[in-house]
Order: sequence, then structure tokens, then C-alpha cells
Amino acid sequence: MEPKSIHQIINNSALNFQERKKVAQKKERFIMTAQLKELFNTEAKKYYLLENRNFTVNEDNKSFLNIFCKYFAQDPDFETSHKGELRKGLFVFGPQGTGKTSSFKIMQNVSRTYHLNQVWVPIIYTQKVVEQFNLAESGKTDYVIQYFSKGKFMFDDVGAEKEASNFGKEDIFGRIMELRYNQAIRSYSRKCMMNYAKNFNKNITYKDVSWFAKVEHQRRYKGYEDEVIKGKEKSGAIKPGLQTHVHITVSRMHKYKRVNLSPRINARKSNKLMLNGINHSGGFDRSNWKQLNEDSFDKMFGYSRSLEEKFETHRILKNGRIEEQIAMKSLIEKENQRDNINQISY
Repeated sequence: MEPKSIHQIINNSALNFQERKKVAQKKERFIMTAQLKELFNTEAKKYYLLENRNFTVNEDNKSFLNIFCKYFAQDPDFETSHKGELRKGLFVFGPQGTGKTSSFKIMQNVSRTYHLNQVWVPIIYTQKVVEQFNLAESGKTDYVIQYFSKGKFMFDDVGAEKEASNFGKEDIFGRIMELRYNQAIRSYSRKCMMNYAKNFNKNITYKDVSWFAKVEHQRRYKGYEDEVIKGKEKSGAIKPGLQTHVHITVSRMHKYKRVNLSPRINARKSNKLMLNGINHSGGFDRSNWKQLNEDSFDKMFGYSRSLEEKFETHRILKNGRIEEQIAMKSLIEKENQRDNINQISY
């Protein structure tokens, strides 16, 4: 009866090409968590049977396998119940011999057997990456790092690999993770400049704007900061924690035409702009640009922003009418109380 049940699952979850295309466009799941659990259970039994071992779901692995299958099924409950983010990677850790790598191999078998590309992830052994780096010709070691800095991989035993050495010691996976992180920051910076160009209302794109961005990951204490004044830190000392920020230099003129693009000079709304002999509305609303960037950040990184963190909240608390400020503070207090209750019940 078990094989029949599995085929029913596959038949029920199988989609034709057009339906799969729609699913990909909408980013919807095409296999449910319960279905994936049953397939995983069947393939796990086959996998461990080859090692003369039995596979059972018990109290030791039940919670992990539940979360693991929800992640690969792209189940929204992974985010709501377990506070994870489906847009991000999965960090699996634990003592040696607890089945971490085996779980990924079994998921690969599920993908191969039932043609579920959704759950496929290449398994890359970190020591193999180090060996590729060490054997690379002089000047080509960066190709190894660049290759693994993009795409979806399961890096097995991160931190257990030997230090790379190709005319000098190298923390390969530190560089790979940093590159992946920097790519995300660069993508967000580019999106901010898209919003910048769009916010002028002059029918231009970010490619019409001359700009340069530099990503930095450190900040240093200044002599006027409280920590330095109180003697807790020295001026010039590196600040702890996440300090990633981006410096962007922008030209105030159009890249190709004599059109002013200064957010400080342009009014918020204007109908006096002449472009190629045609009147255009223009202007730059700085508050709107900040709001666009906040929305872009939350969408790009899947960030669930609290009311207290929103730009509009800060704008009201700083510049709003007294009654607006009182109402906003009341809403923030209610949200914080609700969050505290949820934390206790969780």
C-alpha cells in the first residue's frame, strides 16, 4: 500500500508545464509539507537500509525533521511558527553523527526520484573547495571563490575544513560569505538609486544618473561621541557589532542632458521642467524616497518591520501634530504589549 500512497502524492502534486510556470511566477509551493514528509520518510528508510540501519521518527529528530521539511516545502508556517525566513539559507548544526548531512542527501534522493527540482540543493564538501583553491593556478584562485559566492549550495562541515594555502593562507568561506553579503548590499543600493531616479518624476532611470557607491563594514568612534567623552572608548577605535553602511556620491546633473537632478534644489512638485522641448512635471520628495527605500528593504530581505521602526512613525513623532504623536505612541505601546504576550506564550 505504501508505494501506491506515494504515487498518489506525486500524481496529486504533479503539475503540467503551464501550471508550473504560473507557480514559478507566483512563487507558490507545488508540494505540501505533509506530502514532502511522506516522501522523505520513504527515501530515508531506503537510505538507512543500505547502511543496515533503521529509520524512525522519534522525539530526538521529530522537531528537526518537521522544520526541515517545512523549509524545503516553502511552507509559510516556517516563518509564522518558527520565526525563520524562507528567503534565506538554512543553518543546520549539531553533534557529529546526528544525521545532518544524511538529511540533505535524503532530500536529494527525493528530488531525483520524484523529479522535484524545488527541493534540490547541491552538496559541496568544504574540504573539496579548499583543495580546488590550493590546486588553482596562480591568479585564478578568485574564480573558485567567485563560483561559490553565487547560487544555492549546501556547504558540508563549514569550519571543519583546513585553512587554504595558495601562496598565503586564506579564509575561503569567510570570503565566500562576505561576497554573498556584499552582493545583497550592492543590490539594495542599486534599488535605492532606482527609487532615487524615479522619485524625480522626470521619466528617467538610475542609468541616467551619475553615481558611485562604496560599501564599508566598519565605523570608528569620533571624539564628540558620548562613549569617547565619558572615557569608555578611545577616538578612532572600531565600533563593535554590525556596522555595514554604504556611501553614495551622486552628480546633481543628468548624465547625458543639461537637466538638474539635485534633490535639494528641486521643489517637491514642479511643472516648469523642459526636456527635449517638452514640458514635464518634476520635483523630489525626500520623505517619499525614504519611504520607497524602506519598502524596498523590507521586500528584498523579507524583513517584518515593527511600527516603532517605520519611517512614517518617526516622521509623525518628530513633526506630527500633538494629537497624532499621542495616538502613535499609544499604537506603539499596544504593539509592544502584544509582542510581549506572544513571546511568553511561545
